[in-house]
Amino acid sequence: MSQGNVEVVRELYRGWAQGDFSGINFFDPDIEFVSDFGVDRVTANGLDGMNRAWREQLRNWKAWRTGEIQELRDLGDYILVIHPIHGRGRHSGVEVEIPNAAVAFRFREGKIVWLLATDRLEIALEAVGLRE
Repeated sequence: MSQGNVEVVRELYRGWAQGDFSGINFFDPDIEFVSDFGVDRVTANGLDGMNRAWREQLRNWKAWRTGEIQELRDLGDYILVIHPIHGRGRHSGVEVEIPNAAVAFRFREGKIVWLLATDRLEIALEAVGLRE
């Protein structure tokens, strides 16, 4: 099942790289979503909670997209992806690049049941049981 999980993540990233955050069919309806950027840490449950949390986080950005995957680690039920994020502030117009953002996914029966998105690689590594 792990290779199938990798393919799901790659398909999600193809959309995310273009600013398309759809792909809801890959997520378990009871997903736990954790977003940890800067000083803000948000946890939400369920698809509606995840969507609200994403919208809230993206409201201050005029543009926000995920860069190409720099590294993808297949850890069985977990997939860890390291990638840059590119954004432009809605009000400031300031361009921002986060070079080593990370998303950790946990899968169960082919669905994503947990997702952690962070701008600090060490948080993602620890969440999946790794340390550098």
